[in-house]
Amino acid sequence: MQRTSPRLSSRALRRAVVVAVLALVVLTATASAASAHATLVSISPKESQVYPAGQPPAQVRVAFDEAVTASGGAISVFDGRGKQVKGVTQRDTTGKVITAKLPDLADGAYAIVWHVVSDDGHPEHGVSTFSVGAGGTSGANFGNVSAGRTAGHGFGVVFGIVRFLAFVGAIVFVGGLVVARWLWPESIARHDVRRFLVLMAAIGIAGALLSIPFEAGYASGGGWSKLFARDALQQVFEARYGPGVVARVLLLVALVPFALLRIRAPKARARIPIEAVVALCSLGVLVTFAEVGHASTGRWIGVGVATDIVHLTGVSFWLGGIALLAVVLRSLDDLPGIMGATDRFSRWALPAIALVVVSGVVQGWRQLQTWSALWDTDYGRLLVVKSLVVVSIVIVASATRDILRDDIVPRLRSVGPSGAFEPAAVVQLRNAIWVEVILAGVVLGVTAVLVVSAP
Repeated sequence: MQRTSPRLSSRALRRAVVVAVLALVVLTATASAASAHATLVSISPKESQVYPAGQPPAQVRVAFDEAVTASGGAISVFDGRGKQVKGVTQRDTTGKVITAKLPDLADGAYAIVWHVVSDDGHPEHGVSTFSVGAGGTSGANFGNVSAGRTAGHGFGVVFGIVRFLAFVGAIVFVGGLVVARWLWPESIARHDVRRFLVLMAAIGIAGALLSIPFEAGYASGGGWSKLFARDALQQVFEARYGPGVVARVLLLVALVPFALLRIRAPKARARIPIEAVVALCSLGVLVTFAEVGHASTGRWIGVGVATDIVHLTGVSFWLGGIALLAVVLRSLDDLPGIMGATDRFSRWALPAIALVVVSGVVQGWRQLQTWSALWDTDYGRLLVVKSLVVVSIVIVASATRDILRDDIVPRLRSVGPSGAFEPAAVVQLRNAIWVEVILAGVVLGVTAVLVVSAP
């Protein structure tokens, strides 16, 4: 039998080089840390401002470049001994500007500590100093004052894991469901497929529900002590994060029955309205991620949301598809059906990855502003790592398609549906798919970190 490995390697490498050069050069040349979170525009009193003795400021005014949500204690004032000043009355708590009325301050040094939540659910905080009367102030004197307004590293790690599980569960479930129903309708009758889809849905739903109290502790800066605090939870639902997560949970619950009900007439026109419902609910799940993430903030929000939806669509279809195939390839039951589905999926997989690359480049260009941001910021470095892993996935996906098209499918056709097909012939394909799954896990891990990183 003719072997195609040398020719396969040559084609795969040529494709990989082209994609790698285009993706990395365009990303490096046009990409950018810009405006994923609210940025402080001005603060009054100004940093290190000195007021005449006996003439303290009457209020604090903090302005941002986009809308923020602030709790009742978003602005605090501390004196030179580090004690909180009583009588600070907050006024505006939403919009781009927050203000607080100050009591009659005695002469001395003071620090303003502010803490707000961006519309994408990320907390922002800072400290600014001023003085009344003789004597200046130093930010170092109040360096530890704002430290207590953060949730803590350990809390952030756990929250990152929760968000990662919520993201993976929802993305894989939606993509796997679409691939199963549209490219392999008979698979819905398989117990392993149904168990897999329900498990992913359960992970996505549980992760989403858990992320709400964790967002409360993260955004408020209270950490574990604010998980179920009423004011912190209220702040989550005043921002887009809370309503977006609830909408996602409802959509995922609505999609679960479609993973359990068998398709009796795979080619009947009566399926069109049902599949339209599946498509709309699946798209809705992806929209909730775009609405509560970086895409909905910063410059060119319309472009950001649209490209993020396209990006998530490609990721969901590709990742859900390869995860589904990895599950069914553990056994050799209905091998002709599995190979047929794999063949159909492979025709769409590379175009889906192409969508991921192109939309990712657009999002990177929107988020970053300078070349140096790619290596000077954590966000930029993570973006480069993610791009390199995606290039690796393109190499493996291209090789997988060549293996399937040039080797396995011709063999399967030659033996016929009832013929003896050598199980070892599937091992190469199965290994390649598992490599894609592992690399996808790396991409999703980097993405989870990017979500909570400020550009």
